[in-house]
Amino acid sequence: SRALDAADAPPAVGLEQPVPASFFTASIAEYRRYAERVAAGLGPEVRAIQAALARDQRTAAESAWTVAFTHYLGLGAVYGEFGKLDRSIDGLPGGLPGGVDDPHFTGLHRLEYGLWTGQPLRELEPVAARLLVEVGLLRHLLPTVALPATDYVTRAHEILEDAERDFLSGAAIPWSDEGVLATEASLTATEVVFRTLSSRI
Repeated sequence: SRALDAADAPPAVGLEQPVPASFFTASIAEYRRYAERVAAGLGPEVRAIQAALARDQRTAAESAWTVAFTHYLGLGAVYGEFGKLDRSIDGLPGGLPGGVDDPHFTGLHRLEYGLWTGQPLRELEPVAARLLVEVGLLRHLLPTVALPATDYVTRAHEILEDAERDFLSGAAIPWSDEGVLATEASLTATEVVFRTLSSRI
């Protein structure tokens, strides 16, 4: 009978079937090219911070910091993949024994703290110099970072969820009050992920 024939037939392949990881290879490659372009731009952006610090121009340094920080957030789909380097570039002082004065508190948020709390700009020059070295390391590391398909597709919603929790609340950007701008940058990163995925469907 037709009913028995249908019961013996193999299940139809549809959206309910698992998608092989290889399906996302091209999407991940497209995103990686985008991320490498973002990483390449971070060096000049940090040098702009350095130049403003050297001129003792706080407002210019804050503006340059905002550009560099929001562009760094464009790497949202590879967050957690850089290990200690990510902590050095984008870590907050929570959990460090010395808090904001801890020598391991470095990078973008260390600059944020210093700029928006009135720290003398000359004291921030070594922080910016170290950050420049670290974004250079990031640029060379990025092409080698593994990005599993399951992690990548999950980023399509996790980036924005984290932004809503961390940036709109101000918890992860506590001194500059640029939470809305940081959320917008995270939205851009989310849109990039969606674009790479939708181009393969």
